[in-house]
Amino acid sequence: MRWFKHDTDMHTDLKIQSLMDKFHGDGYTIWCLCLELLGKEGKNGTLTEKTMWKICVQKLVFWLKDSELEAILSYMSFLGLICPKSLRNGTLHVKKFDERADNWTKRLLHSNSVVTTAIDVDVDKDIYMEEKKHLLTYFCGKYQERFNRKYVPSYAKDYSLLKNILGTLSEKEVISLMDKFFATNDPFVLKEGFTIGIFKSQINKLQMVKDGVGVWGSELK
Repeated sequence: MRWFKHDTDMHTDLKIQSLMDKFHGDGYTIWCLCLELLGKEGKNGTLTEKTMWKICVQKLVFWLKDSELEAILSYMSFLGLICPKSLRNGTLHVKKFDERADNWTKRLLHSNSVVTTAIDVDVDKDIYMEEKKHLLTYFCGKYQERFNRKYVPSYAKDYSLLKNILGTLSEKEVISLMDKFFATNDPFVLKEGFTIGIFKSQINKLQMVKDGVGVWGSELK
């Protein structure tokens, strides 16, 4: 991106005013630095942890302690200036960032079919899939452990289902429920199969199972 659009009245935005009220000029500086880094190095308004974007920001605002920078970024995510879910995974993401692109970049993105409309997602799909790969790997491992054969995932569908599940549950909770899922002999599950889709459909039941006793108490191994 050659340059990005900076609103001349950005400082009057209520979210920016709240950021400045709490952190003064430091908050405004961090916000602008994030935009600049996304414009120069980002893709689809996203910088992954691998780009070491946070270290770069830390070097530029050398007068701030690490804890102070973390506090500012956390408040920015609370305000919705940056994506909270992405930040928890070490990723910097600003929704609709490509709408700030200069006209040359917009034409380039359009001609390369990178985007056809303004991008408004929590995080780039490929990045998300890479970050959550270990969950699908865990599911496949549990499947092979029980059936002594490999689970053949439908990557796009299964990652989409996992993303939906993670919208309400933590990774730790999902792993715990996977353990319970592969411990059941529930007739419905045995008939329909041990897939991510069936796992998702049984989430509510699985959450009610504690220490091998619950809705499926008599069906657990």
